[in-house]
Amino acid sequence: MGTVRRGFTLLEVVVAVAIFAMAVSVILFVASRNTGRVSAAGERLRALELLKRKVSGIDDNGSFYDMVVDEEDKQLDFGITERKFTVKDKSGLQIMVFYYYGK
Repeated sequence: MGTVRRGFTLLEVVVAVAIFAMAVSVILFVASRNTGRVSAAGERLRALELLKRKVSGIDDNGSFYDMVVDEEDKQLDFGITERKFTVKDKSGLQIMVFYYYGK
């Protein structure tokens, strides 16, 4: 009579660990990319909040969240004014440009 084998061979264990390691590395790579995207989206949301405060007149100096708003006004035809708002971070890197048209 032959002996009954129980358990896994070393080769089966090594293959299973390799597959698991590859799956975990892919999951960590995707998670780290999404973390960067969430951070960038949060920065854009803070820039929009600053623009909202600037346009509505709540924040006259245009600085909030360590960001600064540069404003340029330009007269167009029919009495329409184009206001260009450029949001920059404290190092001067441009985050967002917003155009506002009004009379």
